Amino acid sequence: MWVAPHTLANELPGRGRLPSYADPMEPNTPLERLQEALTELTAANDPQSRLASARRIRQLAEEVELDQVRAAREQGTSWSKIGGVYGLTKQGAQQRFRTATKRAKKDAAASS
Repeated sequence: MWVAPHTLANELPGRGRLPSYADPMEPNTPLERLQEALTELTAANDPQSRLASARRIRQLAEEVELDQVRAAREQGTSWSKIGGVYGLTKQGAQQRFRTATKRAKKDAAASS
């Protein structure tokens, strides 16, 4: 029997709500683009198109993951708890996400 993995949403205040920058009703969010890519995958008629869609889905899933890590940090979740979700130490989580979350934050500020 498959068991859902532990999620940070269970530990965050206001769980179930997305951060303002990841509002699914806002056009062109990573979640919206991910849904579009999933639709493209199911509609694709040839292996190359399906592969391209699968690659896009992976890239967008990473964006969504970074958004959620950034949201967790903004809401006070420790690096130790984030690491626990991934089976990493605090330091492992920082190494995996800190640079990417800082870069994403800087890119968002530059586009505003």
